Amino acid sequence: MKIRKYILLAVLLSVLPLSIAFAGGTHNDRARPLELPGRTTILCVGLDEAAGNTDVLMLVTVDSSCKEITVLQIPRDTYLATDAAQGKINQLYPTYRAHGYDADTALSLLTAEVSDSFGIAIDHYAAVEFSSIAYLVDRLGGLNVFVPSEILLGDKTIPAGERLLMGDEALAFIRYRAGYIEGDLGRLDAQKLLLLSAYKKLKNDISLGALFRLIPDFYNRITTDMSILGQIRLACSYAGGRTDYTVRLVTLPGAATRADGGKGTWYYIANKKAAGEVVTRYFGAVAFDECGCLNDRNRAHIAAIYDDDGVSYTVYTEETIENLEIKTK
Repeated sequence: MKIRKYILLAVLLSVLPLSIAFAGGTHNDRARPLELPGRTTILCVGLDEAAGNTDVLMLVTVDSSCKEITVLQIPRDTYLATDAAQGKINQLYPTYRAHGYDADTALSLLTAEVSDSFGIAIDHYAAVEFSSIAYLVDRLGGLNVFVPSEILLGDKTIPAGERLLMGDEALAFIRYRAGYIEGDLGRLDAQKLLLLSAYKKLKNDISLGALFRLIPDFYNRITTDMSILGQIRLACSYAGGRTDYTVRLVTLPGAATRADGGKGTWYYIANKKAAGEVVTRYFGAVAFDECGCLNDRNRAHIAAIYDDDGVSYTVYTEETIENLEIKTK
């Protein structure tokens, strides 16, 4: 069983306090596609305890030399040519578990798969169960977020508009998608709003001492393969200038499609050109999807999205997040 320590959470709290809605062996022996001094890349996983799926997948790179943090959201329905159920990326982890691997090994294998497919050297992984999100947000005193659509939570309603969301409300917010025209993509955008709200609060409103005092509460709520020394090094490099850091968030470029002539399973298909630009620029990838695992040449609707030269994407920051518009029904 890999060491579960809380030092890394000091960094993740500042970027992914829900991711977090929102670990087995390390992969430091894998060849890094590109040497990136001062940069650490982590696969952050949000686990649905009921279904066992990894319904939140984010690649986070912390660049201590440039004082930048980049978060790449990977849609849970992303197509990946594997033996996992339905060929979806969020089914890899439960498939490994079903084949008898423990949680640490399954997460390690998932990390290797993402690393190979995206052409990115992933240094570590960190996993958090969804049940930790509400507790985490409550301990932070709630988060101010613009709720784009009314959300039902049991016998209560979370109205649309600017709201201070407490734990259970924040969890409902990041899981909600029924009222968004783009469904799961709308949910990913909603998660951006909450992530940046949490980032700004932890960056500007909570002292470093208070932040570190929160850490023991989450000792058993994170699973990671990072060594103690590595955790200390990363935490210290961030803590030394956290107010100077900038953050950017982007969804894996691509588009959603439905199999079997529009009547089958929904998939999210990565776009080779646009996704390649993102992972090369922000994650140091040399080549995106050299194995072709994110495409299926036998299905025209998948190949058409994968090969489309016109797919665009938007990178959001603290300053531009106000331009994000989530279309509601």
